Amino acid sequence: DRREIVEFVAAPRAAEGLSSEALVEYYEEMLRHPLNLNDATRTDLEACGLLTRFQVESVLSWRERYGAVRSASELSLVEGFNAETVSELRPFFTFGEPSVRIPLSNTFTFRGKNKWGKKGISLTAKDFFETENFSAGVVLDNDPLERFPDFVSVTGRYKGLYAGDFTARFGQGLVLWKSFSLSAFGDPSAAVRTAAGLQSYRSTDESNFFRGLGWTHSFGQIQVTALASYNALDANVQDGAYTSIVTTGLHATEAERAKRHAMHEYVLGANATIRLSRWRFGLTTVAYRYDKANGRRVQDYNRYQQYDGWWGNLGVDWYGTMGSLRLFGEAALDAHGAPAVLAGALWSPSYNFESSLTARCYAPAYIATHAGAHSTLSSVSNQLGVTWAAMVIKGPWTALANLEYTYYPWKRYRTEAGTHQAKMRLQVSREWAGGAVLTGQAAYGDRGEGRPHVRLAL
Repeated sequence: DRREIVEFVAAPRAAEGLSSEALVEYYEEMLRHPLNLNDATRTDLEACGLLTRFQVESVLSWRERYGAVRSASELSLVEGFNAETVSELRPFFTFGEPSVRIPLSNTFTFRGKNKWGKKGISLTAKDFFETENFSAGVVLDNDPLERFPDFVSVTGRYKGLYAGDFTARFGQGLVLWKSFSLSAFGDPSAAVRTAAGLQSYRSTDESNFFRGLGWTHSFGQIQVTALASYNALDANVQDGAYTSIVTTGLHATEAERAKRHAMHEYVLGANATIRLSRWRFGLTTVAYRYDKANGRRVQDYNRYQQYDGWWGNLGVDWYGTMGSLRLFGEAALDAHGAPAVLAGALWSPSYNFESSLTARCYAPAYIATHAGAHSTLSSVSNQLGVTWAAMVIKGPWTALANLEYTYYPWKRYRTEAGTHQAKMRLQVSREWAGGAVLTGQAAYGDRGEGRPHVRLAL
């Protein structure tokens, strides 16, 4: 069952606090358009989020040495894969010779949902046409007690030109990452953000996209992207100034409907990326402003997170390989020169071991409205942190360890300056040939918790 496959793959990541809907949408899209392992570039393989960096290198090395991976059975012979792993990945990949894409495809979905004892029905309808050079789609959605459709999203693409609603992912997310992203507190390879540039929007999230025009084109090893957006936002507005921005997307009551599209935002952005044999460097800049003045009340905890008029960010990012070592990072400044830096390394010497270490330093005054880098706060600011992860595989056993320490130099909401936070997790799982899996997890953050999980193949 497709839904069961998606939920099984998404469950571990959803446990980290990621949006369940966004995860399901992400993996369902992969089921509708499985990735051809023999067509996929290194970037495609890394961006799918299902393979470790070691597995990516193993696939590329196999293709270079032996040619196309022709079946799931052959993939199980590639270092870093086994029969159980391939069985779980099989629905998301195809194993043919490099081939021309299907001339035309159309996907239509319709869902209705009602919670027992609750009034109202949520409805979602999606329809997408796609060819190699052209795609178009529409999303209609409402929450319970809202009129259908409360949310309408239209997207279109012709080659490198995007119109309507789209997302943008560049660098490691310090400047421009308006899209769904996986957590960095998971598998070691999850520490690295995989930039995908512009993508058509297909979700029902009413605030995590741009609305306007985007363009991307490659000039040899250099890829250039530009975008312009004018999007409506939900906000509390008083006397021509906004006091808060609302991202729930709920418009069931009169109070909620009064906030709907009460404010608009202008965004201009650009990126240039050069790809060398083993390195990739990018330059990203973005400028943005609201059409309402800033009317937020200044408190100690938000003193450095407010601006009026035009604001913006500029960042330089890098990603490179040195044998089994991956080096990545980004350094950025905002309009007033406040800095933010993120740098890390991922080491995958073999299938049996993988480890990553990431350090970040975000100034309390760094403001990046459209950033999506790893952060323990709702904004990319006010923290010095280190995140470490390691994964060890020994026969049927897999152990995953995570450790993160964060120091907050400035005040947070209801918290004094100079505080710190630590969280850790240890997960051990055992797989049997018949498909059964036993997993035990112990974690500590604000509190300690443990969770056992058993999956049986009947």
